[in-house]
Amino acid sequence: VGFHLSTDSRSHHPSKTLSLMLTVTSRLVSQRGSSHHAFRRGYAVADRTSTSDRQQFRYPETRRDESVIDDFHGTKVPDPYRWLENPEAEETREWVAAQNQVTDSMLEQCPDREAIFHRFKELNDYPKFGVPSLQGNHYYFWKNDGLQNQEVLYRQDTLTSDPQVFLDPNEWSTDGTASVGVTSFSESGSHLAYLFHQSGSDWGTINVKETSTGKLLNDKLEWIKFSSIAWTHDDKGFFYSRYPAPTLNDGQTAGTENEKAGQQKVYYHLLGTPQSHDNLIYTNDEKPEWMYTVQTSDDGKYLMLTISESCSRNTRFYVLDLQVEFNL
Repeated sequence: VGFHLSTDSRSHHPSKTLSLMLTVTSRLVSQRGSSHHAFRRGYAVADRTSTSDRQQFRYPETRRDESVIDDFHGTKVPDPYRWLENPEAEETREWVAAQNQVTDSMLEQCPDREAIFHRFKELNDYPKFGVPSLQGNHYYFWKNDGLQNQEVLYRQDTLTSDPQVFLDPNEWSTDGTASVGVTSFSESGSHLAYLFHQSGSDWGTINVKETSTGKLLNDKLEWIKFSSIAWTHDDKGFFYSRYPAPTLNDGQTAGTENEKAGQQKVYYHLLGTPQSHDNLIYTNDEKPEWMYTVQTSDDGKYLMLTISESCSRNTRFYVLDLQVEFNL
């Protein structure tokens, strides 16, 4: 199986996913022989080259740095390839380029690769709809026309009226990697808060859009990752989670850093105020791996906080009385 490598951990979007599927599938299919049909419409792919005819590939040499040795409680552990953990380094980029050159030279020998690509494209080229939801006086739903990189949020006055584009992430970047993460409408439907991601990064920025005018407000909340958004029922603000800003080297972009994110905190943001004024609601300094999901109750009286630790299935559940703490 051949995989394309990338030094950019933020470069994931549908077209690249299709390319990865193609890379893997074309190699697998070409090895399985004529008895395996690739597609239902009569496509059959056979291995057209024998093992002896195949080119022998020589992988590039990978430098070992024998000077890197960790000491864990008296046990010496060498880590000669640690230099590869820096995706921004020129040596790492050259190593990735050399690896990809080997992969490409192998995949180019697959005679059925082009047919596989067009078949995958054909199978994915159909409209895809989300379920409409009523927010305020309007219905909203997500739709992809077929091969769009990102789904588009539409709005309509009634279930039978013509839908209009309300939010289109495809307009935010030329390579299709800008996307929308979590979204949340305020109780009355007057505002939409959404998490904006660039280049496929987990890091995002919460933006707020006024639904009546389509105006983007000045509220921008940064360093958001793995967060939910929960509005108070007075439409004045919302709860969310964020991490401390990561340490970035000169010229390094968010999403390529190697440090582990920790110490997530829950905040309350009041519309029209800077993020630096947000109120800290909850964190636990002794549990830096805890992650928080926020939700307000249906009657708007309580904040519900679900706490998980890394990927553990065990969770904690806390409840905050907003009438006592915020007079809501």
